[in-house]
Amino acid sequence: MLKKTNEIVNVRYDMVCLMSFTHTLPQGDPDSGNSPRVDPETGHGLMTDSGFKRHLRDFLSYKGFPILMARQGIIEVAVEEQAAKVDVDMAAHKGKTFKGTAEEKRQQFQTVINAMAQQYIDFRSFGGVFTAPINEGVSGPVQVSMSVSVDPVLSMALAITRQTAASRERFAKNEAREMGTKHLVPFGLYRNSISVNPFLAKRTGFTEQDLFTLVAAMFKMFEVTASSTRPQAAVEKVIIFKHGNEHGRYPRQKLVDMVQVKRTDPLAPPRKMEDYTISISTEDRNLLGSRDIKILELDGTEDYIQSFFG
Repeated sequence: MLKKTNEIVNVRYDMVCLMSFTHTLPQGDPDSGNSPRVDPETGHGLMTDSGFKRHLRDFLSYKGFPILMARQGIIEVAVEEQAAKVDVDMAAHKGKTFKGTAEEKRQQFQTVINAMAQQYIDFRSFGGVFTAPINEGVSGPVQVSMSVSVDPVLSMALAITRQTAASRERFAKNEAREMGTKHLVPFGLYRNSISVNPFLAKRTGFTEQDLFTLVAAMFKMFEVTASSTRPQAAVEKVIIFKHGNEHGRYPRQKLVDMVQVKRTDPLAPPRKMEDYTISISTEDRNLLGSRDIKILELDGTEDYIQSFFG
C-alpha cells in the first residue's frame, strides 16, 4: 500500500499512531514548570501536534533532509535562497521597489512557494506561514491531531542532586551539592490521528514517496531525540487506512475510532505495552472492505521500514 514513487498522492489516507512513554517526559509544559502536559479535567496526558512534528523534523534533518522549520533555522534566509534559484528578487519586494502589477507579484510569490515546497519535505507535508513580504499561509496535506493518552497519566516530579558545583564562587561557599527536579510519567500510551488530503497534496507536490518517508521516520524519530528526560519513547504501531478516492469513503473520525485500545486488566495501573490490546473488529474490517478502504498495520519491525533510511 505504501509506494516509493514520485506520484502525487491522489487518494485520501487516514492514520492512527500509537506511542508509548516509559519513565519519560512525553512533552513538558513551560507554563507548569516543565511538568508533563495533562488535561486538567481528565488527567489524560497531552502532546501537541507541533511537538510530534518537531520529532519528525529533527530526525529527518539528522538524516540529511532539508528542513524549513529546522532548529536554529531562519525562514527569511530559506525564502531568499529559494527565490534566488527561481530568479525572483526578494529585495525589490521587501524594499517595495517592485514595478510589476499585483498579478505579477502574486505569480512571483507563488513561484517562490513552489520552490520551497520542492526543496523542503516538511513544507510539502505540513505547510507553513510566511511573513513579509509574502504574507501568505500554505496549508499542508498532512494534518496531525493532538496526541492524548489512552488513560490518565501519573505526573511525577523527582528531586535529583548534582555533586558538582556550577561555579568557583559556589564551590568556595561549599555549595557543590545542587538540587534539581526530574519530571516524568511512569507509563503512558498516547494516540493521535493523521490525515492526508490529496487536494492539498496537489498544491505542494506531496508524493507517495514523501508519505512513505514520514511513516518510516515515525518509527525512528524518538531514537534521535532520546535524552535523559525522554529515555524510553517509541512509536508502537501505525495503522493506515487508504481510501479508494480523493474524498474518502468513510467519515474520518468514525474510521479512526474503529481502532480499539483496551486495558487487559482494568484494575491494574498500566506500565507496559502488554497491558493493552489494540484491535479492529471483524465487523468493522468487513465494512471497510465493502467500502474499498484498505488497512495496513505496521509495528516498525517490517524490513522495508527498518531498511528505509539505510
